[in-house]
Amino acid sequence: MNRLREDGVCVELCPVSNFQTNQFVPADGKSLGREYPLRAFLKNGNAVCLNTDNPIISYTNMVKECFQASYACGGKGLSLWELLRILRLGFVHSFLSLPERRSMLELADQILFDLFSDPGVVEDLRCMATCSDGKKEKNI
Repeated sequence: MNRLREDGVCVELCPVSNFQTNQFVPADGKSLGREYPLRAFLKNGNAVCLNTDNPIISYTNMVKECFQASYACGGKGLSLWELLRILRLGFVHSFLSLPERRSMLELADQILFDLFSDPGVVEDLRCMATCSDGKKEKNI
């Protein structure tokens, strides 16, 4: 893991097919089996991205991959910022040409800026962060 980090290698994970083909368990400390390595890669500072390995066979898409990745981390799963970082790293480490990568990153950054500039989204996120006890849950 350290060598991958030092060499700037991005680890591509495909959580849905990884769970279908391996005996991974959520990181809850209660289940027997191998823990999914995503959280370990993140803690070690490795670049990680999510992808769909075989969308037709696994009946998956990027939304399902994100939910499976969060589930795999156990507990409260991935934070919003961890997930956004992981998704952005997919663009940073893509096999596109440098101009294409820059365009994709600018577009992704603009979409995120627009999203987080929306007062309704900001209020929903604030409620999610402060209402974690479930008492004042707001529908999103």
